[in-house]
Amino acid sequence: MKIGRLFPDLLTTLGRASSPETGFARALKQLVTLSRATAGGLSFVPGRGEPLLFTAGTRRGSSLDAWLRARLGEAGRGMRLGPVDAPPPGWRGRPPVLLRASLGKHAAPLGQFLLLGGRGPGGLRADRIPSEFPRELGLAMEQIWRLHQRTLRLEVINEVTALMATSLPLERIYQTVADAVGRLIRFDALGLTLLDRERREIRVLDVAARTTLSEVYDLRTPIGDTLTEWVAEHRAPRRVDDISDPTVPAVGRELLSRRGFRSAILAPLISEGEVIGTLNAKRQEPRAFTDGDVEILMDVAHPLASAIEHSRLHAEIVQRAEELAALNRTGQLITARLDLGSLLETISRSVTSLRLRDRPPQR
Repeated sequence: MKIGRLFPDLLTTLGRASSPETGFARALKQLVTLSRATAGGLSFVPGRGEPLLFTAGTRRGSSLDAWLRARLGEAGRGMRLGPVDAPPPGWRGRPPVLLRASLGKHAAPLGQFLLLGGRGPGGLRADRIPSEFPRELGLAMEQIWRLHQRTLRLEVINEVTALMATSLPLERIYQTVADAVGRLIRFDALGLTLLDRERREIRVLDVAARTTLSEVYDLRTPIGDTLTEWVAEHRAPRRVDDISDPTVPAVGRELLSRRGFRSAILAPLISEGEVIGTLNAKRQEPRAFTDGDVEILMDVAHPLASAIEHSRLHAEIVQRAEELAALNRTGQLITARLDLGSLLETISRSVTSLRLRDRPPQR
C-alpha cells in the first residue's frame, strides 16, 4: 500500500517545508498523532554525514527527549513492536511499548523512526503502520534531501562565481567561500595551498576552522613530496581517506598529521590552464569524505581560482596606479622648480611610499 493513500499529509508536509530538517520534524509530529503514539523519534543519515535526529511529543532537553535520542542510537532492522523493559523517566499510565522501524531499503537503511505509546486497546498498535510505510517514507526523505542538496549546491556555486566580478580583498573572498562550502561539506578546517613556481615552494594556510586547533596556520614550504605537487602534476583532485595510506607523500602526511587531521580533499585551482594551488578540506576523522564531497569542492574550485586571479590582478593595477601617481607628483615638483631641499624631501617620501607598497602581490 502506498504511503500517499494512508498518510497523504505526510508527503505534503515533506514537500512544502522550507528545509528538509523542518519537513522531517513536522512529518514525525504528524506520524505520532496519526499512530496514536505518545512520543516519537526519527533519525536520518545523509550519506556518510552525521545523523539528523528529531523527537516529537516531548520537550527538547527533557528526560524523555534524552531517552528517545539514546534509543535512536541503537541499531535496528525491519519493523518491530515490543514492550519497554525499563519505562522512560517520568512515564505514567499503561505499560509502554516501543515500535522501531528502519527507513528506506532493508539492505541499506537510511535511518529509523520510533513510536512510543501505551499498550492495549486505543494505544499504539503495529497494524496502524502499513508494512511498506517505513521503506517509502525513507525513500521520500532521501529524494527531498538530494533535491535540496542540488539546489544548495547551485546557490553556493553562484555565490562563488559572483566573487569574480568584485574587487574584494582575498581575506573576504576566502571567508565567503568557507561559509558557502560549510553549508554543503562538513570540515574541521578549510584552507588553500598557493604555488610559487619560481621559488618551487607552496604557501599553506587555513581560512576557516570548525574545531579547536592549536594555532593559526600559515606557512611556506618546498613543494617537493607534498600532496599539492601530486595535484599539480596530475591536474586532478586527490582524496585522502587516511594519512596512514602509504601512497600519501611523506611531507603531505606530515603537514596533515601535525594538526591532527586524518582525511582530506585537495581540489586543483586552475586559472588560464595553469594550476595555481589547491582548495583543501580536512577532517580529524579517517574516511570522512565522499566522492560527492570531491565533486562539490571541484565545482567551487573553478570559480574560486578565477576570483583569486582577478583579485591579484586588481591589486597589481591599484599598486601600479599608485606608483604612477607618485611619479607624476615628483615630476610636477621638478617642473615647478622647487628649492632643492623640498624637492629631495618630496622624492624621499615618494620612494619610501613605493618601497612599502612594492611587495609581492598576495595570491
